[in-house]
Amino acid sequence: MSGFLTHYRIQLVRVTREPFTLLVLIFTAAASLFFWPGLCDPDDADGFLGHAIEGVDATGILFIWLIVLSMLSGILLAGPIVAGRKAEPFSIRAFPALPVGPGARNLAEAAVIVTFIVTARGAVLLLGERVPAAIPFPGLGAEGEDFRLAYAGETVWGCFLIFPFILSWVAPARATAYYVTRPILLGVLCWIALELGFLSSPGPLAGTSLVLSLITLLTAGKEPLFSGSRMNSSAVPVIRRRPCLSPERQLRRDLWLGPLPAAALLIALEIVCLILNQVVALPRFGFYMLSSLVFGFILSFVILRPMGSSVIAMGLSSLSSYHKPGDFCLVWANLPVRREAVTRGIYLHGLVTGTGAWLFVLGVNLANTWLKTGELYFADTEGDPAGKFFFPMIALIPCLAGGLTCAAKGDTFRGIVSLAAVIAVFIVHFGCLMARAPMELETGILIAVAAAGGIPPLVHLRTPRPSEQTRSN
Repeated sequence: MSGFLTHYRIQLVRVTREPFTLLVLIFTAAASLFFWPGLCDPDDADGFLGHAIEGVDATGILFIWLIVLSMLSGILLAGPIVAGRKAEPFSIRAFPALPVGPGARNLAEAAVIVTFIVTARGAVLLLGERVPAAIPFPGLGAEGEDFRLAYAGETVWGCFLIFPFILSWVAPARATAYYVTRPILLGVLCWIALELGFLSSPGPLAGTSLVLSLITLLTAGKEPLFSGSRMNSSAVPVIRRRPCLSPERQLRRDLWLGPLPAAALLIALEIVCLILNQVVALPRFGFYMLSSLVFGFILSFVILRPMGSSVIAMGLSSLSSYHKPGDFCLVWANLPVRREAVTRGIYLHGLVTGTGAWLFVLGVNLANTWLKTGELYFADTEGDPAGKFFFPMIALIPCLAGGLTCAAKGDTFRGIVSLAAVIAVFIVHFGCLMARAPMELETGILIAVAAAGGIPPLVHLRTPRPSEQTRSN
């Protein structure tokens, strides 16, 4: 217990001294004021959003939010940086030498994140009636009961619900693929618990949280290794040969053909999901959960891997000791290829694959609706119009392209801006849906956010002046 408390104190002090980590934790705590789950009934999950929104499936957003919100903060709580530049938030980290086991260490780090959330929500609870009525804080407008009791209850049960997901991000993993998919697997188990009614009352909800937390703690470091995912492989490297091409031609070839194998495999997997949804009676939201897994793999194995290379994706991972942000462009530095051609290719890859993924999501929804009803229109699980949810997501595309370019160049500041823009797109979109804001207002804000995330990285696409080339050489 003393080791747990000591590690908790060390981590709490550390995050207050790291501006980026502190900013992310404050953002996470602030976001919990607007989107926060509590007791969830399988037939009525709209309480998570405050009220029902036409064309938006509250349960789907619930699980997306549980995974994303926990990821934002959990991925940064793995200890102080010991490798890489200090400004790199995803560098290799280590734990203090304490007489505390890995389970207690992970619990202490998850407790730090929960502390920020509880502090923010506790401040609102203390303010009480002084909170402006125009601010849509779920839980404060409960009718027929004391708002303080209702808000405190939502805070407690929401912490129970999100704690296993936070724990899954702070717990280490030997396999990168497992580290990324583990929170999604927890989401599937949590969704099953929701369908069985285990999240609708305090006792079963607390029990579900305990079971999911134990699964994460007991499997940390013992997960199966996927092919090619071991960090320190002793296997003999495979010698690959291909015909010699000019460097510029090779760059274009890798740019367009590199992502195709992974993209084709995932598209085929989604087609299987579509067929399965027609011939098998899947559980409620089953098709959407499977499709979400496929879309997540498209982000990880297609969008984040320009030219089919994992250098950028591994550079952004806290588990890699071989790559860091900026290594992608360093790989090309000794080749007779214009550096701006490389960064332009990466930015173009982000635009093309991001647009393709967006169109893919739209196409899957249309295809599923057509197969179910014989009509072409966008619909959610309840058959309500869902176009208003999908179309604004186009604002993510320039932000993804900008973030990829910055990761390839090692531009930490602009990369953080692009990452913040990606998060802001979701916040703005969901916030405008909740507030029923005019479409013109939401469109204007999303255009500004997309410009903030996609335009600053364009500085890396320009042709360097001779003086800059001399200094870099």
